[in-house]
Amino acid sequence: MATVKREQLAQRFDAALADLPALVQKFTESAQAVGAVVHTAKDAEEARQIIGRLAAERGVKIVTKSKSMATEDIGLNGFLEAQGIEVV
Repeated sequence: MATVKREQLAQRFDAALADLPALVQKFTESAQAVGAVVHTAKDAEEARQIIGRLAAERGVKIVTKSKSMATEDIGLNGFLEAQGIEVV
């Protein structure tokens, strides 16, 4: 039974990856429709630079983050700390 569920989950994951550009576009449009500003980056370095620029423009001194693998994946904490921003 667990193997069947694992296989179903893997199939859904693969389907989502195959449709990722459309899913990102749908998210972007939905977020912008309610007033969000969406930033996209081609890689981890560009993502850190965008976040760093936004933080600098706003005079950020401390950030609070939720448990997120995305910040770990792009090395955001160390980058922000190197910019003099405290990460909590």
